[in-house]
Amino acid sequence: MSDLLRLLSQSLPEIIGGLVVIAIVALLGWFGKLLSRRKKDRNSTVTGGRAPSVSPQQRLKDKLDILHGLSNCPFALVGSVYLDVILRPINTTKLGKDEWSSVGPIECALGGSSLWVSRYLWRLYKKKSYLFSIKGKGNDPFTKEFAKLIAHERHSWLRNRLISGPRNSRTAVTAHLVQPNDEFTTMFTHRGVLVGFGWSDIQKQLDKTLAPGGVLYLSGYMKTFLYNGLQANLEMLLHNTLICVDHGRLVPGRFTDAGQALRSAFRQGLVDVYFCTYKELLDLCRPSDERLPYPDDAKAALEELVGYGMLPIITVVRDNDFPGETKAYAIIEESVHPLKGKGGQSLLRDSVGPKNAFNAAMMYHLIRGAREDSLEELVIKAGKEALKSWYYARYFRWS
Repeated sequence: MSDLLRLLSQSLPEIIGGLVVIAIVALLGWFGKLLSRRKKDRNSTVTGGRAPSVSPQQRLKDKLDILHGLSNCPFALVGSVYLDVILRPINTTKLGKDEWSSVGPIECALGGSSLWVSRYLWRLYKKKSYLFSIKGKGNDPFTKEFAKLIAHERHSWLRNRLISGPRNSRTAVTAHLVQPNDEFTTMFTHRGVLVGFGWSDIQKQLDKTLAPGGVLYLSGYMKTFLYNGLQANLEMLLHNTLICVDHGRLVPGRFTDAGQALRSAFRQGLVDVYFCTYKELLDLCRPSDERLPYPDDAKAALEELVGYGMLPIITVVRDNDFPGETKAYAIIEESVHPLKGKGGQSLLRDSVGPKNAFNAAMMYHLIRGAREDSLEELVIKAGKEALKSWYYARYFRWS
């Protein structure tokens, strides 16, 4: 008996060690099954229960059907917001050592695509939305004016408060120099607090907002720090969120980290809908310092850019400078479709208002369209509704 006890006491450490190893192996196996199950659940959410091998178009259509079923699908608009200081008319096209006294009353207003798309969602469809941007926290007059104006928006469409930057930070400001008859506008922007605006500033609130699914609209992206961690953050939202991007103007011939991150997100299939002008699309696909003229055949030129193989499933190109009557095209994977309807020939020259109204209408009708329609039918019908809003925006002034 004593020999047995001695043997057990000598073997006890090995026995305990073996049991620990067995427990660890079992725990790892359980954890692996849990991860596999979560991955399967995520694929089921995206594809409506179908096998994950369905086509990208069908996967997107299934996601739109799911969002259609939400009683109050949230819209989260992320990006740059500015205080616009507007001077008009500017009776010169050259800056020189001169003084002009012909400028009318100087206006201050809120600007930024994310803000204007939110406004149009409210004005067109009475749809409230969430705006994720940042304001300064300084005592300068521009920051104070911005704070007063953005607070007024909460009486209508704005469902949340903007975050504030660090103490003494300044709100972004854009000076608009508007030519007579709105022929074109020259803009000078001080980015201010936008320079450091990133996903970590909004991640917790954004995740909560889009937890049931929703629409994410990313704009004014190039002036922020949102390129850092772009792919990882979009990937976390992709399974139940329609991800839309309108990055704004690119610097021709110069690809920053922001541009490279966006190209990577496109190539990885992390963006569903891309809004742009022809020049923006051209600069994204083949950056160059050379300013190329608009093509005589817009459809053929777009088909050539599709060949670069980096576009999302849906790309919507709307541009007042296209030759001919058609001013907007929908690219669905590799197929280019002209969008025709009321409004397509009625744009204000160099005006961002119609473009933002178009974006708002397009996103809204993508998730509210008929479920029995194919993705192609859904996009074309949404495009026609967006053209109507383009026409409407000519006569709309926010006050």
